[in-house]
Order: sequence, then structure tokens, then C-alpha cells
Amino acid sequence: MRHLVLSLLIASFLVALVAAPERAEAQYSDEFDGYYPSREIFSAGIGLGMYVPNVGNDSFREVFGKDRGPYLTGDLDFRILRLKDFGVLTLGVHMGWARYGADACGIDETGAADCSNTVEEETVLRIFPLSALAGLTFDMLARKWRVPFYVTGRVGLDSVFYSAKTGGIRDAAGASLGLRWEAELALELDFLDRRAQRSLDDEWGINHSYLFAKIFGSTASTLLAVGTKIAWVAGLGLVF
Repeated sequence: MRHLVLSLLIASFLVALVAAPERAEAQYSDEFDGYYPSREIFSAGIGLGMYVPNVGNDSFREVFGKDRGPYLTGDLDFRILRLKDFGVLTLGVHMGWARYGADACGIDETGAADCSNTVEEETVLRIFPLSALAGLTFDMLARKWRVPFYVTGRVGLDSVFYSAKTGGIRDAAGASLGLRWEAELALELDFLDRRAQRSLDDEWGINHSYLFAKIFGSTASTLLAVGTKIAWVAGLGLVF
């Protein structure tokens, strides 16, 4: 009888050891499923893309050839109003920078620029877009069903500061105004490791991280046509 009782105790102990990790995992899973991220205040992103100013004729291509930048960007969007699980309204700013360089065009017999014959001096054009944008992010798939995609549309005022120099001598400088639009698709990275994402939220206040790709255009042309018909940027963003 004593051997039977002892055997039952040992068997019960072994079963408890085997079941303990499963119970712990289930408990963690239940705890995670009840987790809600901290309040979303703003998002910030950095990106890299291509931008060709739309000057209205072939002069940019004649001078700079196929130079497209690259175009470096930074974005900051404040989340003004959450529309439940449907989406969120934002107000933000976009900043960009690009540099284009080529050998300066020569001068023909009539005194006109002849870009088929270049000189040793370099012509450099720099642009600094600074935009104020209102946006709407549709994130229902990610928030409600954990499908890690969302779409954002933005529109607003675009101010493109520019500076052109040839051989160290400034040819032109100023800022052109226009309308800017953006269409962005984002892949939320939370699904790669949701526990790690929760830790980032708890310790650093990073609600979500995402990769994005967007196309945009600008009509900035009041002083000099330095907007663009269509350009693109891809990068990394964080929601705090």
C-alpha cells in the first residue's frame, strides 16, 4: 500500500512538472491578449528616395542628366484625433533635402548656354522642402484584426527652398510655394515579435514600428519650378 501511495505521489509530481510550462505559457498568452498599448501621441520617420524637380521643360535634364538626388527626408506627425478602430487624424511637418551636381554648361557663339559643351566648373542645385500637412491614417486592419498594413493620405502647403551655384557663385536662391500630396503604405512590424514590441512600449513608449513607402507630388513653382510631378520615398517610422 505504501509503495502504491509513493508511486502515485511521484507520478503526480512528474505530471505537474510537465504541465507547468504549458500553464505558464497560457497564462502569459492570456495576459498578452489583454494588453493595450499606451496612448499614441506622435509618429516620426526617416526615409530615402528619388526626387526630380519639374521645371516645366528639359533644362533640368540637359544640365543634370539623370541625377535624381538622392532625396533624404524626415517626418513628424502629431495624432490629433483617434477615430476608434477606423483611423486617426494627423497634423505634421515634412522635411527633405537633395543635391544635384554636374559640370557647368558652356556658352555658344550667340551667348546662350550650350550644355553639350561643359566646362570644369560645377553647377550645384540644392532643395530643402518644408511642408505642413494634414493627414488621415486608415489603420483598422492593424488595430482590429492584426493585419499589419495601413494606408495614409496627406495634403498641405509645400515650401521648397532652393539654392543654385556655379563655380562657387550663387546663381539663384529663394523659396517656391505650392500644394503637396502624399499617399503612403505602411507595414507594421509588431507581428515579428509582439512580446518585444510590448517591452518597447513599456520601457520606451514606442507603441509601434513600421516600414513605409510613399509617392508624392508638389506644385511648388511661384519663384522657380522646383516641385515634382511624382516622386517616392521609403523608410522606417516609429509611433510614440
